[in-house]
Amino acid sequence: MKFFHNKGVSVILLSILLSAIFTACQNKEIIGEDPYAGGKEALGVRFIGDYPTPESGLPGSSVTFSVEGLAAWEGKFDFFINDEPAEVMSVTDSTIQVIVPEEASSGGASISLEGQVFFGPRFNIEGNVSLDENYEVVNGTNSPVQDLIDFQSGYVLVGSFTNFENKAGAGTWINRIVSISSLGAYQENINSTKGANGTLLSINRLSDGKYIVSGAFNSYNDIGGINGITRLNADFSIDSIRKEMINLTPDEPLNGWDTVATFNGGVFGTVLKSFVSQTPDKGEQITVVGDFRQYGSYYYERATRDYQPMDIVTVPQVVRMDTHGKIDSTYNFDKAAGKFNLGGNGFVLDAVQTADNKIVLVGSFTTFHGESANYIVMLDEDGHVDPAFNVGSGANDVVSSIEYDPVSDTYLLVGAFSSFNGQQANRIVRINGDGAIDQSFEVSEFEGGEPNFAYQLKSGMIIVSGTFEKYNNITRRGFLILNNDGTVTQKYNNVGAFEGKIHKVVETSSTLGHPAVLLIGYIGKFNDQDAGNIIRVEIKNN
Repeated sequence: MKFFHNKGVSVILLSILLSAIFTACQNKEIIGEDPYAGGKEALGVRFIGDYPTPESGLPGSSVTFSVEGLAAWEGKFDFFINDEPAEVMSVTDSTIQVIVPEEASSGGASISLEGQVFFGPRFNIEGNVSLDENYEVVNGTNSPVQDLIDFQSGYVLVGSFTNFENKAGAGTWINRIVSISSLGAYQENINSTKGANGTLLSINRLSDGKYIVSGAFNSYNDIGGINGITRLNADFSIDSIRKEMINLTPDEPLNGWDTVATFNGGVFGTVLKSFVSQTPDKGEQITVVGDFRQYGSYYYERATRDYQPMDIVTVPQVVRMDTHGKIDSTYNFDKAAGKFNLGGNGFVLDAVQTADNKIVLVGSFTTFHGESANYIVMLDEDGHVDPAFNVGSGANDVVSSIEYDPVSDTYLLVGAFSSFNGQQANRIVRINGDGAIDQSFEVSEFEGGEPNFAYQLKSGMIIVSGTFEKYNNITRRGFLILNNDGTVTQKYNNVGAFEGKIHKVVETSSTLGHPAVLLIGYIGKFNDQDAGNIIRVEIKNN
């Protein structure tokens, strides 16, 4: 047989072959299931209109939604407001009237019918908690806010952001630090210039009016040689000094000098929290906690502009310095071993300082300084494990957040744990100053996610944020206000979905004079509205 190849003939043959295959397939019986079989039959139900009547109301009140096609299914469907079942009062061809559930929070309406769900407009539940609509923050920051400090009737914020209210631009730097008024307006009253080149996690004021900032950064306003912590002047410019260096090029005299941070000390890693304390014998000191294992300070007398040697000391997770950065060689030091203590066998995730300068640490560790410490430990004023803080067996899993209330001398712990010192504790527990569980506070079950932060207000109520969908089997999407005993009062839990994590709470007043809280952190939504990581929330007490 003779074979030949011709492009035109090949194309024709290929076309014939494909046509034959297609025709054969058409004549064959379909094998397998019809991909469109089993689809839901159209039920003729749909919400119409953007708003119910009224658009808001109290639990127990009536509200009318516009819905088509529901009358034919009367008695065969369920109606919900933010996933809480509502009692149906009447149905027509175009409307449905329901009673607002007694424990509902703000959210969308929905109808469940024949295995299908139809989503409707949002209904706002009235109550004591709401956004302060007169607060001037609109866009907020473009990344989380980690900490703040009061300044000139407003606040200075620090975090990982590089913009606030879209004010950053040519010649205007908002690099991890910004000043705002008490109403949330951008202010040009600080001299931070280019700011930090990495995240600022903590800010403290010193007794002389200067500031300590710490986090994960190594330069501030282009002055390098910083290791996670530095000192700022009262106007938030970096506290710097011109230092004489060894000049290896005498014909270039400028190489004999360099401008460096006055605060000469830091750590190789991240400073999670920093605390300022006053002691009678050592004066003002700074304790830093975080993910690091070494402290370092520069030998400027042996340095050149290009090479600056350091004195490096192994000191894991906790170190204390004076206000110039010099390490306190007596704090957290094991005299018998002649070295600094071991730290924990896991990460430190949060910390607080008590009124008597002790530090309580929480995290993923189960030992600290070689002693048993199940996810929580207190260090005394010398940096040693404090045996008076008796938490027994501690938590049975990671503790990720801790807040201290000095008035009641209690701690709120949040984490992945389900028990504390052998007793049931559903992700949140309150313990007394001596480490014992506060039996007056009991938390119910969270569903659909976990809490990630809790803070006790002066009123005794407790703000909780997280990823949860329900609390005690009631829909509460990511935000919750508990009574002092862990129960819930409906009028303080009327707001809708929250997304993110709160990092800090400041109690203040709203523009109308009502009690309010300033919330900062990673806050993407509050009450289903976009939030820019800083919001002010009214919490009326009537």
